[in-house]
Amino acid sequence: MDKRFNPEHIHKLDNPERKKYLPPEAILHKLDLSEEDVFIDLGAGTGYFTIPAANVVKNKIVALDVEPKMLAAIKVKADKMEARHIEYLESPVESIRLGDSIADKALASFILHEVDDLNQTLVEIKRVLKPLGKLLILEWKDEEMDQGPPLSHRIGQSEVKNVLKQSGYQVEQVFYPNPMNYGIVARSFK
Repeated sequence: MDKRFNPEHIHKLDNPERKKYLPPEAILHKLDLSEEDVFIDLGAGTGYFTIPAANVVKNKIVALDVEPKMLAAIKVKADKMEARHIEYLESPVESIRLGDSIADKALASFILHEVDDLNQTLVEIKRVLKPLGKLLILEWKDEEMDQGPPLSHRIGQSEVKNVLKQSGYQVEQVFYPNPMNYGIVARSFK
């Protein structure tokens, strides 16, 4: 069974109910975004976090996704708000088509459970982060529930924290935006 999000369910990503339990601005606040940052939204989807980040970051935002339909959806929203500092990159998160040490901050929102090799993916994200760059991870708790991916695809926060440490990150914060999800803020060390 494919672990990747099915783009036919794109409507679920922009559901107004989602903003109640996953407020994008409050979550992005955990990254301490600034105007000068280069920010990468890994697995950007429909721009749920990309578009709010564009109101803060004025330097450069990279919206990365493997699905061109998702990037097209972000571009429509960005064009409406005249956000010309967003770049669109069709790329897997496991092998990011960007240079080394280019980003100050990155967000991996509900994509790490889709990768085959968590350690290799976190090392790859660290490669594109500048030294001491920040990564915010959002994932599903490893509990059975009606929403989200099957339990067999989920990765628990203790596993993510362990692999972050093995991959050269320091975990700074663990938080729970709602009863279904957890977030981890980590800093990369080169």
